[in-house]
Amino acid sequence: MKQAKLRQRWQSLRALDDAPSEELQKRGYQLETLIMDLLALEGLNPSPPYRSRGEQIDGLFEMEGRYFSLETKWEKNPLPASSVYAFRAKVDGKLIGTIGIFIAINGFSTNAPIALTYGKEINVLLFDGNDINFALKDEHSFKDILKVKLRKAAQYGVVKYSYAHYLDDEGI
Repeated sequence: MKQAKLRQRWQSLRALDDAPSEELQKRGYQLETLIMDLLALEGLNPSPPYRSRGEQIDGLFEMEGRYFSLETKWEKNPLPASSVYAFRAKVDGKLIGTIGIFIAINGFSTNAPIALTYGKEINVLLFDGNDINFALKDEHSFKDILKVKLRKAAQYGVVKYSYAHYLDDEGI
């Protein structure tokens, strides 16, 4: 029942694509709230947005003893690598082992995932609107998607892995 309400909120937010800019800015904050509510529903103990040493963090959550910093963006275009780098710098300043989860509803530029992995330790995973669509379906969850992405990053060094691709590969 609660997940159905989250799906309704998600669809309402998606319907605002042609809204005036002030409505789109509100939608960004509503996205943060929706993600926090989804994480709470899944028992991931989320903390709401907070400021740390002058930087804004959209949230924090915990899964299986590991902590995740969260960034959410709903921009019109795919985000450039520079946006991902800025978030990575925030994650780098946190406890070692903290992983960043960057959710950009309209995705990332093609060079953003490459820029995150080339000669660097991986500590940021990328999610897009398709991942959130799956997370809000009854047969999937945010936890399921995160576990798949963590495994692909650990196994292959991939920071942006499509959950839909995983479902196709596994025949699910």
